[in-house]
Amino acid sequence: MMNWILVVMGVIASIILAMLIGGLMAPARLDITRTIRIAARRDEVWRVVRGVQQIPDWAPQLPALEVTQEDMPSTLTVRLRNDSQELVGEWRLRLEVAGDGTDLSVFESSVTSNPIARFLRSFRNRNLRVDGFLGGVAEQLGDYRATPRDQQQ
Repeated sequence: MMNWILVVMGVIASIILAMLIGGLMAPARLDITRTIRIAARRDEVWRVVRGVQQIPDWAPQLPALEVTQEDMPSTLTVRLRNDSQELVGEWRLRLEVAGDGTDLSVFESSVTSNPIARFLRSFRNRNLRVDGFLGGVAEQLGDYRATPRDQQQ
């Protein structure tokens, strides 16, 4: 019986060690850029993204957003804070006129200091938070067909 307990403890310790090593090898900083083309005028899109106080009403999965810089109606910088009000990242939003609509791009820069959390982050869709926001903005403007995509260079 004691041998089984030692084996189980050894397996658990090995898994934790592997996660720790994997997390230490993963970059702490994560930068992503995603874009969505929304069938709405730039000033309409600006009104939605600038209204950060209303965003929790339609995107409750997002952390708290705090505007730090704006250049109306083309760029907006916001800080992302978790429930403990710790800074978890920053977004730069850019709005550009594109044909009959607007391209809304979000550049996210975030840092994860915990190596176990960095390891686990590598198994999640890293675009989930940004794509949820972009899709939510499009839906707020009645564009249910818009789909987020990687930023085209």
